[in-house]
Amino acid sequence: MKYISIAEVLTLNQKIKEADLPYQIHLRDACGKQSLWIEDLNDDKNDQKRRILEELLAEYFHSLHFILEFSEDRMNFWISAN
Repeated sequence: MKYISIAEVLTLNQKIKEADLPYQIHLRDACGKQSLWIEDLNDDKNDQKRRILEELLAEYFHSLHFILEFSEDRMNFWISAN
């Protein structure tokens, strides 16, 4: 099983910050699939910024050969190898 490293999560959070998006990604564990969650730093529910974030996440994880799977609330997601 392939895992994302802490350094890759830090790089991702830097990309989010550079894109001026009010979010931070947190890594939970690696049991089965790695679990991550999205912290909304402004809690403003901006749908446009959220779409931009999800596009950034998809591109970043695709570059690392991961597939994303989101929970219903789209605040939690899991990654698996592509």
